[in-house]
Amino acid sequence: MGHRNVELSNARWAAFLLVLACSSSFWASSGAVQWMDNGQYLAQAADPASADPSMHPLFQRLMSWAWSLGGASLAGAANAWLLLPYAAATAWLGRGLGLGMAAALAASAATVLAHGVFWQATKASPALLLGLCTTLAWALHCDPFLRLPAIGRLLAIGVAAGLALSVHPIALLLLAPLSWRLWRQYRGQAMLVVPAVLLGSAAAWPAVLQDFSAGLPVQAVLRHYLTGFSVLEPGSGREVALLRWDLVWHEKLGDAADVLADRPATGRAGVASGQR
Repeated sequence: MGHRNVELSNARWAAFLLVLACSSSFWASSGAVQWMDNGQYLAQAADPASADPSMHPLFQRLMSWAWSLGGASLAGAANAWLLLPYAAATAWLGRGLGLGMAAALAASAATVLAHGVFWQATKASPALLLGLCTTLAWALHCDPFLRLPAIGRLLAIGVAAGLALSVHPIALLLLAPLSWRLWRQYRGQAMLVVPAVLLGSAAAWPAVLQDFSAGLPVQAVLRHYLTGFSVLEPGSGREVALLRWDLVWHEKLGDAADVLADRPATGRAGVASGQR
């Protein structure tokens, strides 16, 4: 009885921490004040025609819908609202992996706080929506008590995976281990995931059909979606930055040089103040 009371108390504290984490994201949300690519997402929400339909199509639709309902304030706080289902999905995944209620809620609170620390919960960014969709796919697979037949579970996982892919192509990497597990567990039945993925990625269909109608071959359409590069727009996409570790290293060396350049000046200032 005492152990059960302790576990209940821990669960209550973990739930309280989770509520505080979600609430703080609403308080810290930038709302209509955005900058750099976050401001670009907000501008595209106001004018969907200005956006590349292949770039985060599901996120674009969500932001446009939020803008139509509440303008810049609601669209800018969309990620704070997304934290609520994301927190639930994370706790669900924790329970499916065998955690107790208190541990699952604590893991959910830690995940929410991590998104807050790295601004994903306070800015207009597709990362949190991507995390929600991929977490749902994993939770659907890991829950041993889910009352769905194997076919229903596979279809639900496929839809969640398709939603994730229509947010960002990096979902292919995030869900690759899950695909391998499904294949090992279900073998041929796992192929049912494919039509479900196509259904879940319906938000990306207009961009794909637009490329095909422009006469682009399949490999060019895939390249456009995966990297943002389009043969119709030279210089577009993220390919110029992919795997450019030399640029990252150059930036780090520059930062280190700036720090080292400041230290002697600080030291001399300290000596001078000591002499005075």
